Amino acid sequence: MNKQIDKILPKEIVFNSVLSYLYKRFEGIMQERYNNDPETNKLISAVISTQPSSISDASIRIKILKDIVFKQDFKPVLLAIKRIINITKKHIEGDIKIELFNTEAERDLYNIYIKISNEIELALKERDYAKYTELLKQLVNPINDFFDKVLIMDDNIEIKNNRLNLLAKIKNLVMRVLDVTKIL
Repeated sequence: MNKQIDKILPKEIVFNSVLSYLYKRFEGIMQERYNNDPETNKLISAVISTQPSSISDASIRIKILKDIVFKQDFKPVLLAIKRIINITKKHIEGDIKIELFNTEAERDLYNIYIKISNEIELALKERDYAKYTELLKQLVNPINDFFDKVLIMDDNIEIKNNRLNLLAKIKNLVMRVLDVTKIL
């Protein structure tokens, strides 16, 4: 017998390969359903990139988000999140230490993050993606204030990392539903 044929692939590799194939097929089906509209294709890719728990959930996300994400009133959310993504590209999320905050803008952003993260968890549990997008809108002004008033790359490494940790947590909260980098 051929020794290569006898090798058994780990279940995880097989599962990930099958899942990847299914999502690729699903992406093609959704693109056809929405007439290969370039904006919607970006949204489809952005949703699938987050690897939703099911095809059904991905379909729900796309259906709801396609009528919200490209509207003018949601653009500030995308731009604010883009700012976060750009500065946290190489940063791995860590713990936030509130005792290291030394500006009001840091505290404000942290407080709104804590407030809406619990509400977002509930919205995601209920698959209420319209509510999710409304909650994200609450982040725009605090994010912009943070970037306008805080020197993120502080000389103190602990303060710098704490600020990056806060931004990374916000990015990861958003990216659970929608990979914004695929839209921008």
